[in-house]
Amino acid sequence: MIAAAPALTDFDRGLAAQKSGDAQGAIAAYRRTIASDPRHAAAHFNLGHLLRAAKDLAGAARAFEAAAHLRPSAADAWLHLGVSREGLGELELAMVAYRQAVELGGTWRATGLFNIGNVLRKQGQLVAAAEAFAEAAEAAPQAADVWLNLGNVQRELGRLTEARASLERAIQFKSDWAEAQWNLGLVNLADGCLADGWSGYAHRWARAGLPGPSALPWTHWQGESLEGKRILVWGEQGVGDEILFATCVPDLIDAGALVTLAVDRRLVSLYARSFPAVEVVAHGEWGAKAFEFQAPLGDLPGRLRTSRTAFRPRWSHLVPAPAEIANWTERLRALNGPLRVGLCWRSGLNGGERRRYYPTLLDLAPVLRVPGVEFVNLQYDDCRTELEEAEARLGIRIHRWAGVDLKQDLESVAALAWHLDLVITAPTAVSSLAGAIGTETWQLDAGTDWTLFGEERSPWLPAIRAFTREYGTNDWGPVCRRIEQELIIRRSREVAASDTGRA
Repeated sequence: MIAAAPALTDFDRGLAAQKSGDAQGAIAAYRRTIASDPRHAAAHFNLGHLLRAAKDLAGAARAFEAAAHLRPSAADAWLHLGVSREGLGELELAMVAYRQAVELGGTWRATGLFNIGNVLRKQGQLVAAAEAFAEAAEAAPQAADVWLNLGNVQRELGRLTEARASLERAIQFKSDWAEAQWNLGLVNLADGCLADGWSGYAHRWARAGLPGPSALPWTHWQGESLEGKRILVWGEQGVGDEILFATCVPDLIDAGALVTLAVDRRLVSLYARSFPAVEVVAHGEWGAKAFEFQAPLGDLPGRLRTSRTAFRPRWSHLVPAPAEIANWTERLRALNGPLRVGLCWRSGLNGGERRRYYPTLLDLAPVLRVPGVEFVNLQYDDCRTELEEAEARLGIRIHRWAGVDLKQDLESVAALAWHLDLVITAPTAVSSLAGAIGTETWQLDAGTDWTLFGEERSPWLPAIRAFTREYGTNDWGPVCRRIEQELIIRRSREVAASDTGRA
């Protein structure tokens, strides 16, 4: 007599469905298992994985939490609970779970430390994050991603020698990793090692999974003679970067090139006026011309700015439209203070952990309280609530005008910046535009702007002066108090000059 095969349990059905790729069938089977046996830790654990894959992070967290409490010594359950909590933005709860996984030790210890480092970085606790990543590197010395994250945090802390060593270790274990090569390039640029820095910066295309210059049919310029040659130079990044890198274009003209410059549509008329020897078009609108060469704007510095002495000491590059200047002359006529100061305190890309790179408008309270200054809004996204709150709490006025599009109408913004005595701004397109116009610009820097090459004055646009926050802190107070004192001095100088003129 042949014995009957044992009946499949719901858990077995869940395993089979999961193996075959039937996620919904597996979820249903695991839930039936849990309904009949709430203490079935493996069913909770497997269900957690499936729910997280289905983007149900709250459900995944509940499942992993049940698995972890049923098997407190299972480090992987605590670890995955932490991942789900982190995905929900519950960072403190995620830290509790990760620390439990680390305390249990074993093969999950390095991963737990790595995840702790990532949470600490998101919270802006960079010193503690670096310590966690260093511990993870000791536990898993050949883990390239650990060395990458450690190097990136060390760069933010201004520890450039340590950051370079960490990123080189990442590349040692993963030699073709464009992410690590690119970040090493940023470290070298921030440290003023320009030739090595631009070499690493060239990995930006592979990092983003993009074809880069190879997508265009013309020869990618590698430094060949340009005498009498037509070259297309095309913007590839944000407006601020385009403005910085376009300071290299006059070098191409001096080399005898016939240049077509493709930039953001908002910049076309401004560049056409400022670079009359250049054909200026919007991105992608260069047609079917017979160019001998083409190059992305971000490639030019690697050919033309490989040392600090290669930068041209030119205060302004862009020329505002006379009609726009006249418009702003009328609008600004009512501002009678001795000093007109533009304000832009953050990037439009300000979500998640990027918030720690920028002050709030209220962080600038010491600056905004300086008497005798007419403040003008240059913040280009929806900031009405912030402006109204600052005005109510500080008893000040920040001027703005209805119908002025600070994001799209860059001709108008350029003319406004030209009229201002000073612009105080985060490192955004406003900083680059104001600096290129030649308006003195004080940049609020979190210590991450590699384009300064470790200097206070921008080598690209000398009108830009950086006020850098202390490394390893999120406190903008000392920087803002320093700017306050500098602004008081600047205002006093303007008042003295005005009095001398009247005398």
